[in-house]
Amino acid sequence: MKFAGFFLSVLAFFVFVTTGHGQADETLVLALSFDDGQGDTAKDSSQYGFDASIQGPQWVDGKFNKALEFDGVDDFVEVADAPELRLLNGATIMVWGFIRPGGHASWPRFIHKADTTGGTGGWEVLLDRALGDAVRVCVGGACNSFVPLSSETWHHVAVTFDETTIKVYVEGEQAGEIPQPGPSVDTPDLSVIIGNSFNGQRQYQGIIDEVKVWSRALDANEIKMQMNLSVKDTITAVDPRSRVTATWAEIKNQ
Repeated sequence: MKFAGFFLSVLAFFVFVTTGHGQADETLVLALSFDDGQGDTAKDSSQYGFDASIQGPQWVDGKFNKALEFDGVDDFVEVADAPELRLLNGATIMVWGFIRPGGHASWPRFIHKADTTGGTGGWEVLLDRALGDAVRVCVGGACNSFVPLSSETWHHVAVTFDETTIKVYVEGEQAGEIPQPGPSVDTPDLSVIIGNSFNGQRQYQGIIDEVKVWSRALDANEIKMQMNLSVKDTITAVDPRSRVTATWAEIKNQ
């Protein structure tokens, strides 16, 4: 009987591996844990491999494991353009940020893919210093500032848009929404910039960790769940193939 149970477990294991279970979430288009801890490249854990170039930020302890600290002067992280990152049909953008008071006096950027700093192109998540470091979002010309964030502490910020509505979440709770008047503006040949803007003039001071971008709008329950997951945990959750080794070990121990 024990042998029969083992055989069935092995059979189930190979069915799991070979029948489509464990396929990666294709809508997760960027997943930067910043857990590399050294060097000038940050690995993208999504299936697309859009690794990021680190231009100045320093490795520090983060919300989950390691992160990058930006000096508010000229630091930035760059991810080269790709069609999947243009987010023309909806998206979710989320980051953990530890905000410091330096950097640009008005509009420091968390993350930005646009050809202007005026909010009329592409997509951007930034801070509005005039309103107490309020989260500000711009998508295709629709901009609005929401709940203010305190300095010298961690905050989770998530933004979703679906061609109809733009929503902002802070610490996993919806902080507001505005209509999306039209599709996001296409941004070919423009990189994703983290901690600054395309022209280097919207500098962010502080730490950024766990950058995740989907090409769909996550719902409120997904936002709350993802807030508490590191990139590594997100990949495990959406791609159970990452548990194959552990599962095989469990079977052998039966």
